[in-house]
Amino acid sequence: MNQPLNRHTRAPISAVLLALAMAANVGTARAEAPPAGAPHAHRAHAGAYWSKGSRDLRAVGASVDQIQRIRAIYKKAATDLMPQRTQSRQLRAELRKLMAAPTIDTAAVEATRQRMAAVQDTMSKRRMQARVEAANVLTADQRAKLAARRAQRQELRERHRAEMRALEMPKQGS
Repeated sequence: MNQPLNRHTRAPISAVLLALAMAANVGTARAEAPPAGAPHAHRAHAGAYWSKGSRDLRAVGASVDQIQRIRAIYKKAATDLMPQRTQSRQLRAELRKLMAAPTIDTAAVEATRQRMAAVQDTMSKRRMQARVEAANVLTADQRAKLAARRAQRQELRERHRAEMRALEMPKQGS
């Protein structure tokens, strides 16, 4: 009875693992989650992100001071990006409305798309600025170690995805 897990047996196992992971991360997520009413307040991503980010930074030998400086850089970037996030949501709503209209105004859709691209470009620039600032807090050796850890994690993710696709593909000739 050693059959590979399929999507029907993996789902309950994944749900249990997710619940355990969430329960283990509740303290961290609540401690650093945005205040109620703030954008993304319903998500506990701030705590989850920083528990992973801090773990990576500690693993490469970052000092407490370096970790705090990097946190401050990303926190400032998140604050700076709030208006663009709001604008992006508004533009998506506008695009949905344009696409649901009885007659589609192609020029208006294109103008909205261009405004969306401009907002996304602004956000991308600010995020990259924060990444560069954070990278400059670390030493060259720490950055190299961090890049190696992230490359290893990416390789694991890609291998996992390939394994999942292989499990879900129907067998040929059966």
